[in-house]
Amino acid sequence: MGNLKYFLGLEIARSSTGIFLSQRHYTLTLLEDTGFLASKQATVPMKPRVRLTNNGDLLQDMTQYRQLIGRLLYLTISRPDIIFVVHKLSQYVSRPRTFHLTAVHHLLKYLKSSLGQDVFFPTNSSCRLRAFSDADWAACIDTRKSVTGFYILLGML
Repeated sequence: MGNLKYFLGLEIARSSTGIFLSQRHYTLTLLEDTGFLASKQATVPMKPRVRLTNNGDLLQDMTQYRQLIGRLLYLTISRPDIIFVVHKLSQYVSRPRTFHLTAVHHLLKYLKSSLGQDVFFPTNSSCRLRAFSDADWAACIDTRKSVTGFYILLGML
């Protein structure tokens, strides 16, 4: 069958220096389907001072928001830079507000500006795993539930 090149939306490129994982085509398809291929670009995945809450007007059609979040969750396989934002936005899939959809649109603009980001696994390095975690007690504005986060590094450290 040969070398693996494309599998379930993942583009795999192999070279003598390592393996690249990319979802560039998947991202372009997502941007085209949502109409953000010709939009302006954003430099960050989410504006720094944005606080997501359950306040505001409910979306009339929640299906669009839910589908976008599902597609963005799949995109986090090769895009660790958007994991935090996508998971924050996924907390509101049961009752999304217009403000949440605006945040998703901002994330799509960021994806347009950062299409060339790939995950690279070098062949000539000692691979190490390092993990960090943190908890913010009662940080959720709406439910007062705790929010736990983690960060995992795989590679040279």
